[in-house]
This record gives sequence, structure tokens and C-alpha cells, in this order.
Amino acid sequence: NALKRAVAERIITFNPVERLAELDEVPERPEVERDYLSADEVRLMMKADCQSETVKRAFLFSCFVGLRISDILALKWESIKDYGTEKHLVLVTQKTGEPLNLPLSAMALKWLPERGKQNEKVFQDMPAMTQIQKYVRRWADAAGIVGKTVTFHTSRHAFAVMSLESGADIYTVSKMLTHKTIQTTTAYLKLLDKKTNTAVNAVSNRFSDML
Repeated sequence: NALKRAVAERIITFNPVERLAELDEVPERPEVERDYLSADEVRLMMKADCQSETVKRAFLFSCFVGLRISDILALKWESIKDYGTEKHLVLVTQKTGEPLNLPLSAMALKWLPERGKQNEKVFQDMPAMTQIQKYVRRWADAAGIVGKTVTFHTSRHAFAVMSLESGADIYTVSKMLTHKTIQTTTAYLKLLDKKTNTAVNAVSNRFSDML
């Protein structure tokens, strides 16, 4: 972006990065390892105590709607609307500006606090971001989650993986996560591939004495 701006302001005559494509030297984006919670681990989090009831409710709500922390912090009751017998989450996301209209499951509704006024925030008295992350990490430890770095964003990963495991197609999940491109969502398919490999190897290991 800085180089594009420099060209636009005539500080430089051309963007050298564009030559990388011509030379077929565009670096690949590094693959980021994503920690997520399985459905069983989400159950453990539900049962464990958290130092902040608000953080616990917000995190578990996100496990069933996939909202980013920025949208959780900004969420107001006016965004939870009645659609006949259903309630929907209707908003424009903070990060991407993408519209979202998501039916709320019974489990998502379970973690909402008592309804307030339309212009009030749903999750009031949320602590500062650094404190939220501390609460989540301690809560995950109390729940017995091991070998994973659990942050608030992990709830979004949990939503994506649980949705795919439940049979949702990649395009639907991409829409629910308000990703701008399907490529961003396909990273979650790799997580499922790893789970498949683990499951297959676990079955084989039960017969290791026969090898």
C-alpha cells in the first residue's frame, strides 16, 4: 500500500513489487496454524467457571455465531431482530463492512444476557482487550484445554469448524463468517483434514500389536 501511494504521489515512477509477478517470484502467503475448539472442548468451557460472566457469555455466543471480537464489543440489542418465530442477528461487520443476517440457534440465544434497551450494548461492562484475553486463557486452563492457545478469536474458529462438521458447505460458512473471498474460508478445511488423519491413525494404533 505504501508503494502504491508512493507511485500515486509520484515519489517513485513504478511499483517494484509488480515486477515480482512478471518474474514469477511472488512470495507465498505463510500458512498460519489456527487453534480451534472441538464441540467437546466447547462443552468443557461451558461447564468451567470464568472470572468474568460477561466474557464467558460473549465467548460462547461467538462459538455459535462466529462474530469477531470487534463486532461482539459493538453489538447492540437493535441488531437482534424477530423474523416470525425466529430471532436473527442483523448487522454490518466492523472489519469488512459485509452485511450479516444470521438465524440464531437455541444455543446462541442461551448465552445472551437479559435483554436491554434497543440502543444498549448486549455485552455490557466488557473489560479491556488485554484483560479479556487473560480471562479466556485462565478459563481455558480451568476447563482442562491443553496444547492449544485459546484466545477470544478461537471461538470464531470453533464456529467455523463445528459448522463444517455439521454438514454446512464451504460457501455457506464463508457467508456466515463474512469472508470476502472463499480462499480465506478454505483454511478451515485443512483443519478438518488434520482431524481425519488423527482419527484414522487412532483407529490403526488400536491394532498396533498386529503390525
